[in-house]
Amino acid sequence: MAKQFAAELSLGERVASPFVARRKIVREFRNKPGKYLSLVLGDRSGEIPAVIWEGAEDVAETFAEGDLVYVEGVVEEYQGKPQVRIERLERRAAEDVELTDFVERAPRDAREMIEELRAAARSVENPYLRRLLEEFLHDPQVCAGLLDMPAAKGLHHAYLGGLAEHITACLKIAEAVCETHPELNRDLVVAGIILHDAGKLEELTFGQTIDYTPQGRLLGHIALGFLDANRRMDRIKGFPEELRLQLSHIILAHHNSPEFGSPVRPMTAEAVAVHFIENCDAQIKRFVTQINAARQSGELFTEFDRLLERYLYAGPPPEAKDEPNEQEEKPQGPQPTLL
Repeated sequence: MAKQFAAELSLGERVASPFVARRKIVREFRNKPGKYLSLVLGDRSGEIPAVIWEGAEDVAETFAEGDLVYVEGVVEEYQGKPQVRIERLERRAAEDVELTDFVERAPRDAREMIEELRAAARSVENPYLRRLLEEFLHDPQVCAGLLDMPAAKGLHHAYLGGLAEHITACLKIAEAVCETHPELNRDLVVAGIILHDAGKLEELTFGQTIDYTPQGRLLGHIALGFLDANRRMDRIKGFPEELRLQLSHIILAHHNSPEFGSPVRPMTAEAVAVHFIENCDAQIKRFVTQINAARQSGELFTEFDRLLERYLYAGPPPEAKDEPNEQEEKPQGPQPTLL
């Protein structure tokens, strides 16, 4: 049976499809003894609430949040919104499903994006930075990670290949910034862009969901990226200490402030350039993703974003373009001869 997507389920529809159990809570009935199981089922299209009325505690013990579950049931209305009343639930293995049904993939081919990054590395004039970048981008583990790694768990580019897409987009912005401000050290800006989120290759893990690794939670991608870059610089004989200092600063400062995870604020022109370049791409992508989701649901505004502390305006649905009337456009009467 074809995969049924959460966002496309309609009232009265029979459900028989795998989903990710993104949340599960065993609750007590308000007006009678006993408990029921409240769930949120998800896939790449979105989420839908679900409920199991009978045998809740027994079923809850068979799976964990984040597990893949096969669900049979029916879509009913609850408080004006659709909800799946589950009749049967079984835990499934990730090998039994198509990963891209649950996590989106970047529209661009990741291999092409990696080649763009390598071309940018070759354009760097400083021999030490060029060698650092080329060795990084030809590291088999790095290449394997860039083929699929998301750029974030949820805020921006949260899909397979999202990290490579984010870095290549930042490089395009960086070229315009460096052309506008030729006083910037382009080599440092390019190196900072390529390496600023390298720690995400260790910070994130993905399957049917995107989550953090233990080292990702304990250290974060900024510290992980700083450590990795310095290990690589250690292996390059004679790598200049001043160059190491400035590149390390760019990586550590790219989130701008301690509030957002950076231990230091940008103190060089190149560091502040990398911060605004990467944040520009990340925030635009964040807005576009939420706005597109609202438009697909026919909503004028997005859900309230607690981190942004605002709703985002999606606008009315685009008007259908009128097809030209062939009869009206057909020339009438005798036409002048073109010489």
